[in-house]
Amino acid sequence: MLVKNVKEKYEIFSFKIKSAESAIPKAWILERSIDGNNYEPWQYFAADDADCMSRYNLSGRNANYIFKDEKEVICSTEFSESTRLKYGEAKFLVLNQRPMESLTSNLINFTLARFIRVRLQGMLKNISEIESERSIKWEPDEDDLEKRRYYSIQSIIVLGRCHCSGHAGKCREQIDENDKNFNKLPQCECMHNTCGKNCEKCCPMYNQKPFRIGTPQKENRCEKCQCYGHASECRYSPDIDKRNLSINIKGKMTGGGVCLNCTKNTTGINCEKCLPNFFRPNNRPPDHEEPCIPCKCNSKGSVGACNPIGGDCICKPGFAGPNCDHCDIGFSGENCEKCSCDNRGILPGGECDEVCHCKMFVKGEKCDKCVDGYFGLNKENPEGCSKCFCSGIATTCESYEVKRNFTETLDGWSVTDISKTQIAYPTRDNETGYMVFGMYELADVEAVYWSAPEVYLGNRLEMKDIITRLRRTEYRGDPVTRTQFMSVLTNVDSILIRGTYHTDQAEGILRRATLYSGDISSSNDIIQVEASNVFSLVEKCHCPRGYDGLSCEECTFGHIKIYDNSTTHEKIIKCLPCNCNGHSESCNVETNECGECAHNTIGERCEECKIGFYGNALIGTSTDCKPCACPLIDELNNFSPTCELKESFETNGVMLEEMSDYFCNNCSVGHFGDHCELCADGYYGNPMELGSRCLACPCDGNPCDSITGKCIKCEVNTEGWRCEKCKKGFFGDPKVGCQICECSDYGAVNNLCNASDGKCSCNSNYEGQLCDQCAFGYANVSLHCPPCECNQNGSIDENCDPISGQCLCKLNVNGLKCDTCDELYFGLSANGCEGEFLLLLLAFIILKT
Repeated sequence: MLVKNVKEKYEIFSFKIKSAESAIPKAWILERSIDGNNYEPWQYFAADDADCMSRYNLSGRNANYIFKDEKEVICSTEFSESTRLKYGEAKFLVLNQRPMESLTSNLINFTLARFIRVRLQGMLKNISEIESERSIKWEPDEDDLEKRRYYSIQSIIVLGRCHCSGHAGKCREQIDENDKNFNKLPQCECMHNTCGKNCEKCCPMYNQKPFRIGTPQKENRCEKCQCYGHASECRYSPDIDKRNLSINIKGKMTGGGVCLNCTKNTTGINCEKCLPNFFRPNNRPPDHEEPCIPCKCNSKGSVGACNPIGGDCICKPGFAGPNCDHCDIGFSGENCEKCSCDNRGILPGGECDEVCHCKMFVKGEKCDKCVDGYFGLNKENPEGCSKCFCSGIATTCESYEVKRNFTETLDGWSVTDISKTQIAYPTRDNETGYMVFGMYELADVEAVYWSAPEVYLGNRLEMKDIITRLRRTEYRGDPVTRTQFMSVLTNVDSILIRGTYHTDQAEGILRRATLYSGDISSSNDIIQVEASNVFSLVEKCHCPRGYDGLSCEECTFGHIKIYDNSTTHEKIIKCLPCNCNGHSESCNVETNECGECAHNTIGERCEECKIGFYGNALIGTSTDCKPCACPLIDELNNFSPTCELKESFETNGVMLEEMSDYFCNNCSVGHFGDHCELCADGYYGNPMELGSRCLACPCDGNPCDSITGKCIKCEVNTEGWRCEKCKKGFFGDPKVGCQICECSDYGAVNNLCNASDGKCSCNSNYEGQLCDQCAFGYANVSLHCPPCECNQNGSIDENCDPISGQCLCKLNVNGLKCDTCDELYFGLSANGCEGEFLLLLLAFIILKT
């Protein structure tokens, strides 16, 4: 094993090893390390593919192999031939044949090494192996063979360069002060605003973008942070970068630089803000030599803080002025106590008079109320209150409590001309996220406008801040009245933002478009109406029947909206009632036809209830027609498709119906009752229980319990829940009827039989359907079937006649039980009775005589 310490991290590009009097090793590993302890393989070397697989579990690769990825490690067979006995060479070119469009950080890290190790793992083959090697074209002598049996290295050459992360044009030698031998080490001459021994990081004030390794294709220089001269270092934050919260030195919100240790009483991501109790005077730039100065607030009249821009102090109630050093209008005394008159509704200068003098449209002893037809008591309004708009429909209104909200998006914007006859679409800048439009795309248009997407349009009556800022338009000479503008806000069709400002403009950029609703001037998210003397300038009108919305700009259900144009160019809304008994949202004014009937009604005038509903649709409420519950509304337990009211009576010539009760008029089979809530005779169940219904009694025509279905009366000797079985002592088909068991009094165990086939349970000496026959081996029913007891020697078997009890006898044997020999026979044995010898002997005696 050979180890080389090159003293510093280098980017290694080439490694060459040359043998001396012996051949190149058969197998070896080239490894690299940064710390000298943990080594990683650079490349494996072996004799052939089989050697690669057996040693390193890798396929062998030759010189033409193209690497699959930047850091792939292979087993090479290129330099391990056994044909050259000495002075052999092997090379490893780190970057050769590797996929790389540029020097990536992964690829550069793969080249890094301070320690290089060679592990020798096998010599060339012995003589018997060499003789069998097909590739050998020569005859080795003993001296050559001997040289194959040891390692000898003539030279190792390593080529590389200083590791400067791609940010140095050269490196110089510098004496290592910690080395007693005063050896010289390489030192990178960093460029691109990078620092560190290996130019491996951005310099302290250059972290607006993340550090990236430099490549021949791209410098990737470190970008300076914008700290306005109030910090000497910064750091990069991915989160700040993602949210576009940091400004760069070019004034664009891009990058993630965060300034550290801001000085001169500044704070913030870019040291652009002042610390609490400090402020930046108006028109003083953030990079001023003295950007922030202390707040100059009166301690008695302020809360102790001031506006960070301009320095206006935040005053306590009753105090006013930039420094909160005098009483506000409507307050007086050393402690600025509130005067009795409401300063919002009094004439200027009379805030603390004994008698309050109200503005034009203000009333009340303290001038604290709007006159009828006006709302929104406001100190800034010279008339005190604003006239109710109410679309010209209602005359009274009040301030409406509005939650502060806003709409903001860069999606869906387009570019057009003032008449919206030509439309083009901008592109999004990948770096800033802004919308960009080139003027050449609408070259014939003199002035282009950004056209807001749908999310900004529609009913915008809650936009109080716009309502109060009425401007003279550029294309119309007449001023816009509040009534005209409110009419527009009921249904905003377009919002156009000017996009060109001079004839030589090449492009337009939309950075942000925010549309607020509610009172954006209030410091609170919700306007506290009247309670804190702050009134919303959004009205809520007291609309007549048929009208709805903040300003009566909408029609209620059952009314159709039409528009009339006035001489003052605003739309006048009218809500006409539909003759549909209040059950259609809209109708055709010209044909008087109703739209789709609602509230479960049908008919030309929505005058009837739908099938499955009951009631009187002529009353005109949303609950006129109620669903039939027969007995339940759920369709699982609704057993009648229709129902109707029980009674009718006439009022003012119109036939009405009592809504208190109804009956279901088409109950399904098995159900009855006003609401199909009961089961008919011969049926059972609980229709009032979800999922249950009336089913036919399973009692073959006999009655059953109306809830459980249990049969009440079983006939023809049957019993059970559904008369589904025979009574004890009976058998047969319960559906037809059961007959009595007729078991033998002597042969049966009892008078119970099988309920299906009627077979009796017999004693051991009886058998048969009714146990009225003797079993095998028994006979003579009249004698209660005693055992046959046939003589074992005289009978053919143990059985006997089941009626008489006569056993089946052998030859010359007789008797009921075959226990007697025939006449002239004797000697009953297993062979029967003997008698032939006796007959012959008698015959002989007779003949002799």
